[in-house]
Amino acid sequence: IGTNGFFRTTNATTGGNATWQDIRGQVVDEHPADIHFDQRALAFSAALPNLVYVGNDGGAWKSTDDGAQATWQNLNGNLPGLLFYSAALSSDGSIVGGTQDNGSVFFDAEDPDGIWRIALGGDGGGALIDPLDSTYSYFVEFGRFYRYNKISRGWSPISPSSLTFSCNTAWTINPLHGTRLTIPCHPIARTSNATANSVSWDSIAGLSFPPNTVQEAPSNSNIIYATQGSNVWVTINASSPSPSWTQNQAPCSVNKISILPTDPSVAYILCANSVQKTTDMGHTWTQNGNAPLNLGDFAIDPTFPNRVFASSYASVLVSLDAGQTWEDMTDGIPRGLWITSLSLNAATTRKLAASTFGRGVYLANIPGVVEVTSPANRATVWGNIVVSAKASSDIVSVQFKLDGGNLGPV
Repeated sequence: IGTNGFFRTTNATTGGNATWQDIRGQVVDEHPADIHFDQRALAFSAALPNLVYVGNDGGAWKSTDDGAQATWQNLNGNLPGLLFYSAALSSDGSIVGGTQDNGSVFFDAEDPDGIWRIALGGDGGGALIDPLDSTYSYFVEFGRFYRYNKISRGWSPISPSSLTFSCNTAWTINPLHGTRLTIPCHPIARTSNATANSVSWDSIAGLSFPPNTVQEAPSNSNIIYATQGSNVWVTINASSPSPSWTQNQAPCSVNKISILPTDPSVAYILCANSVQKTTDMGHTWTQNGNAPLNLGDFAIDPTFPNRVFASSYASVLVSLDAGQTWEDMTDGIPRGLWITSLSLNAATTRKLAASTFGRGVYLANIPGVVEVTSPANRATVWGNIVVSAKASSDIVSVQFKLDGGNLGPV
């Protein structure tokens, strides 16, 4: 019988006197481990009566001895079956992720074993990583906040010591300063030394509730956006003992906020069925185009701010005009999968990571933008111009700016 545990009887014909043994906890592949929780499927072989398979939230396992203890084999070596809630990508290709029932996991791009390692078991979420240095990453487990060191392969609790009140777990990292973390608590908690042996947290007062989302402006730590429902609060003096907040109304309930890395007055909010943009720190909002339904996550390309990405329930979308129009770029990801998060790393790798609920994490190449501005590089082109991508997952955009004259069809 497969449940949260996993039970077997060898005397079922005795009716009510049958004895059951929990066979989930055993030695698997010569390492102490459990068969995973939450059994979903069982299969038996008619040709080989001792062969049994089990499928659960941890993948697939088999036994050739009727499921007796110490006979289970892990079949997940090359099976991308993790149920990711979130993932974050660093510049060297390392990824931290939070998963259902499989804990918070880490993929070290420099590890010759090339495997995902469990940082801490349970239900993981809120995955963050320093975009430029993958030594430290961060995750949330059961409402508490943790740090992972990929060198020691050890985790440390870093929750604020005064965390005795309600906090939401949608914490954020400053993409330009990877040691700065902000937690949507009451009051808001922020640190600038997330990698220190003893992490110190500052309180950002002024709000009477824990916001749902919070984001420090990448280019100005004095500016913080916070949201709850359709309300957006902004402070421009977050570092003062008594920050002042300005409240504005967004046209929809906010799921996520993203601030332009180079200009804190420009930000996007992601709602369930629309993307809204402000250029005046939230005083006014404009819907950019018609986005698909069921939007879940959002990312801005800092090197080309008009190029933005969004995930809907089962697709990854890209816009080259700040959300006015959208194109599907889901090719390569099995259709129908829930896309749970996006993480764009615009440093050396220039990749977009999309985490899925059931098939791991997918990566797409995001080429940079080349501007030809100097007279020495300008040229007159006659005939046709052909632009092609190296792979179906690559995105290529071409913009023409004329000093004069007309641009005909190409």
